[in-house]
Amino acid sequence: MHLFKASAFGEAGARANLAVNSPKWVSYMERVRAHPKIAPTCMNLEVADRHAARTKTWAEGEKCQLSLDVMKGAFPDLP
Repeated sequence: MHLFKASAFGEAGARANLAVNSPKWVSYMERVRAHPKIAPTCMNLEVADRHAARTKTWAEGEKCQLSLDVMKGAFPDLP
């Protein structure tokens, strides 16, 4: 859901308009992400944004793998 709102794929979110077309689902997902047992294991949004931006520049037909370079900005302690 985040990838459709604030990342490099925001234009897809604008077309889907999830807040208007699926408000109950959006509300449910926000509650799930905020749950104290789930929140610590949720996707890191900064890493997701970096990976989405990288994916948009990748050659068509090739899989864009998540890399340590993408993750280092969010996790500075990575080797």
